[in-house]
Amino acid sequence: MDIDPYTGKNKGIYNLNFIAREKNPNLRTVVSFGGWSGSVHFSNVAKSSSARANFVSKAIAFVNKFHFDGIDIDWEYPGGGGLPCNTVDPNDAINFETLLGDLRSALGPNRILSIASAGASFRYNVGSKNYVSSYMKHLSYLQIMSYDFYGSWVPYTDFNAPLNEDPSQPKANLQNNQVFSIANAFKDFVGQGVSPSQLVVGLAFYGRSWIASAKGSNNGLYQLCGNLANGQKQDPSNPKACPAPPGDQLDADWTDPCGATYKSGVWMYLNLRKQGVLSGPTTAGSGYTRQYHDFAQSPSLYETSTGRFISYDDPQSLQAKAAWAKAQGAGGVMFWELSEDYQRELLNAVQAGWGH
Repeated sequence: MDIDPYTGKNKGIYNLNFIAREKNPNLRTVVSFGGWSGSVHFSNVAKSSSARANFVSKAIAFVNKFHFDGIDIDWEYPGGGGLPCNTVDPNDAINFETLLGDLRSALGPNRILSIASAGASFRYNVGSKNYVSSYMKHLSYLQIMSYDFYGSWVPYTDFNAPLNEDPSQPKANLQNNQVFSIANAFKDFVGQGVSPSQLVVGLAFYGRSWIASAKGSNNGLYQLCGNLANGQKQDPSNPKACPAPPGDQLDADWTDPCGATYKSGVWMYLNLRKQGVLSGPTTAGSGYTRQYHDFAQSPSLYETSTGRFISYDDPQSLQAKAAWAKAQGAGGVMFWELSEDYQRELLNAVQAGWGH
């Protein structure tokens, strides 16, 4: 794609990058490869020397052409746990290190190389060995995707991105025998030898929803999802989970690369505000009750008439989580994603929490 960066007559990648840099001279930009729906072939690429060479060559050419400062790899996930049709190899975590080493050699020592990591380090195990510390030999920093801890894939309503764990959480929601939280994820990666200053804590600008079966109980928290209680068909590959209820007005049926079609149950903060589910940054709209959970530093919304339970983040929770990350000595915070904010309410809160 040949783009004139000076005319402003298009919205091409180079043009957006150029405009952003012009307004913020110290800005460094990174292009990310992969993602939940873009990790189908990572395993095959990582284990083949010729495929790695081809990928690295084209990635570097893209970075150079569009004047990015580095590369982020978002492989979800080595060894499985992503989409069911993703290619998987038992040596994925080992091969990932080889791929990162090839990218670092091609980028040189000064450009950025990062990964968007799973919220738990066991994703990078082969047998009893964990490879996170090996990755850090090549990486500028590691971004923990410390959200999507719980959603419609677990049987009880829970938190999308809790700061701390809760002993009263239903045991049926545990995955790989682990209790997920932002604090646990951070501690996990530090325990694998990563310096806190090389860890970036992920924050969510959205929430996930369930239909709680026991209407009016505990404001919807830790309730068996109503889809199961109402006899709705279960996913045979995960019989404990519920189909997600429709989320916000943009939550249309989505067909993933494996051919499955479903709704996500996701509510962007933007649409919580625009659709009146929130009447203010921390105020529930008509029909909903907002509750703030101090241990999780997360709010939830509950609609008694339908049993809809939404676990999300707002300015109060994001300011607290950003401040927590700063206090741990983290290198920074990231968030998914900017277009889901409403009038900078979330971005301003993150900056305030970090101390800017």
